[in-house]
Amino acid sequence: MNILLSAFACRPNYGSEPGVGWNFATTLAKEHQVIVLTGYRNKDEIERGIAQETHKNNLTFVYYDLPSWLQIRNYESALVHIYFFFWQIGIFFKARNIVKKYHIDVIHHITYGGFRAPSFLALLDKPFLFGPVGGGETFPFLIKKSLPFRFFKTEMIRDWVNRFSVMNPLLHLTLRYSALIACKTNETLKIIPKKYHDKCRVALEIGLKEIEQPHSPALTNHAQGLKLLFAGRLVYWKGIHLGIAAYAKVLEKFPTTQFTIIGNGNDEQWIKQIAHQQQVYDRITWIDRVDQATLFSMYEQYDLLVFPSLRDSSGNVVLEAIAHGLPVLCLDVGGPCQIIDESCGIVVPTHRQTQNSLAAHMGEKIAHLHQHREVLNQLKANTRQRAQDFTLDKVVYNVYEQLHLRLPFEIPLKDK
Repeated sequence: MNILLSAFACRPNYGSEPGVGWNFATTLAKEHQVIVLTGYRNKDEIERGIAQETHKNNLTFVYYDLPSWLQIRNYESALVHIYFFFWQIGIFFKARNIVKKYHIDVIHHITYGGFRAPSFLALLDKPFLFGPVGGGETFPFLIKKSLPFRFFKTEMIRDWVNRFSVMNPLLHLTLRYSALIACKTNETLKIIPKKYHDKCRVALEIGLKEIEQPHSPALTNHAQGLKLLFAGRLVYWKGIHLGIAAYAKVLEKFPTTQFTIIGNGNDEQWIKQIAHQQQVYDRITWIDRVDQATLFSMYEQYDLLVFPSLRDSSGNVVLEAIAHGLPVLCLDVGGPCQIIDESCGIVVPTHRQTQNSLAAHMGEKIAHLHQHREVLNQLKANTRQRAQDFTLDKVVYNVYEQLHLRLPFEIPLKDK
């Protein structure tokens, strides 16, 4: 099968959107001819990365940029979304020739993976796969209301933007002409107009390239204090302030509990202020960002990843943790709760919770693990088995299996 993959973000050895674009391209190339439409800014790293790929003969990269007078320098700025919109228009005309030249069977939009931005490739006369897309993730109003006003305002504006986005007639064209709409989370599914739900499926877009060979987990006993870990950007919606408040409550009963926070971010000072207010700042080990290899080696030194993110659409750190034998505590919102179940971690409900009650509930769950080490040890023993469900092959296969169910022809993907 010949697949045209639209991957605005696509780079090897990256996380987030660039990693998703690259991983889908290289995984599909194991069994298909994949033509990837992407930007020139990715070219150098793609050409270095493709030399290491076993199935590089099945990969063709086609590069496209808008005219120089429309270029932007900073792809981290808000302007990138405007550029991306017009880039999508430009690649429509580029793709028409690609479809004819390479006899394309399926067109797939993979990055950027936000539901708000329409893809005009859906208008070409080929089966079109949209996603997995996210962006509809949200969390209960009572928790939003507990945030400082500047964060509360941001969340309310974001919620309103999401509501108005689904009124966009161009987005409706994309959804109407999609064969399959893959949503990263249940929240994104809910925000998609109901008339398109028959072609929607919930599916992750992240997966593990490889999983370490299982070995005996580092068991703990009552004489040891639990070692808690958070790893990620220090931004308010990652919920680390909830983790800090929960830690303060755990310390009241179990003063030997340790907590390490790895990362930095725009809201670092506010988060550290919360730690001071909770009188636990000096009890927390603060570590700046570390490279991926270092982080992987650190996972096995801890007992629990505390990751109370409020609106992550995915959660790479969650997958990495369970692949390295580390159970996870997360909330029942966004992408992490699509990964974590009772076999490998704890999912804390947010319904009708305030910030204080949620932090208290998290603290109770952590304290329970402290008192019942056999439960924690069983979670550790189960993590790698759960991680096996989220290999890249299985994640990509799941999306294309769902597409196959909606197409009149066979998609020859092996059952992974």
